[in-house]
Amino acid sequence: MKKIFTIIVLGLLYCNVLSAKILNIENKIQIEVPSSHKFIRYHNKEITESIEELKDSIDGIEVDVYLVGPSKYVDLEQALVMDGEDPMENEYVKSIIKKYEKKLERKMLQDPFKAGKWMISEMKKIMKKEKIDFITYIFVINKTLIEMSSADDDILVC
Repeated sequence: MKKIFTIIVLGLLYCNVLSAKILNIENKIQIEVPSSHKFIRYHNKEITESIEELKDSIDGIEVDVYLVGPSKYVDLEQALVMDGEDPMENEYVKSIIKKYEKKLERKMLQDPFKAGKWMISEMKKIMKKEKIDFITYIFVINKTLIEMSSADDDILVC
C-alpha cells in the first residue's frame, strides 16, 4: 500500500513540474506562458490595414497586435511576415515541397483537395516535432469596452 501511495504522489509531483514565466508585454499586459515562449509586436502593413476598419468605426481607438508563442514559431513568423524573407528559402517549407514533389512523381496527389489535406497534415507533424503546441494573438486597445459602448450610444442618440 505504501508503494502504491508513493508512486501516486511521485507521479503527481512529476506531472506538475512545469517551467513557466510571466511575460510583461510593454507594461500593458502580463501573461503566464511556458519558458520557451516569447512575443513580438506586429508592425506589418497588412495587419494594420485589416484593423483600419475597426479604427475607423470608433474615434480615437488604437490597436496594438502581439504574437506570443514558442521561440521557433515567433522567429519564423517574424522572418516570413514582418521581415519579408522568401518562404521558399525556409527549411520547413523546403522539406514540405521536397516531399510534395516526390508524391507528385508517384502520382499520389492528383486531387488538389487531397494535396491540401496532405500539406496541412505535414505542417501539423512539423509543429508537433518542434513542440509548437499553441500560439496566442493579443489585441491591446486603448479604450475600455464601456468607453467604446458609450461612444456607440452617442452615435445612436444623435
